Amino acid sequence: TQASREEYAAEIYALTRKSRDLLVFYHQEMGKSAAKSFKKHFNMIGIQNAWFGILEGMIIASGKTRPEVETRALEIVPADKRELVYFFPVNKK
Repeated sequence: TQASREEYAAEIYALTRKSRDLLVFYHQEMGKSAAKSFKKHFNMIGIQNAWFGILEGMIIASGKTRPEVETRALEIVPADKRELVYFFPVNKK
């Protein structure tokens, strides 16, 4: 939860700085969590059949297919942050 992340922020920071794998895992999990909220909102406003990329809780790329979104993300995200991007689809409900 957000409260847990805030409570343990120092520990999370320390752990993610020790291991690149943990940093990537943390960002992927945070992206997955953020995607749930975005999906709900996108479905409410009628957005469907699209892909999105999230980095640090922000939508940084969108498109009709995953490869299209990955290409756009690679064009704008610094190389050291590319594997932190979480990609997700929004499909017709």
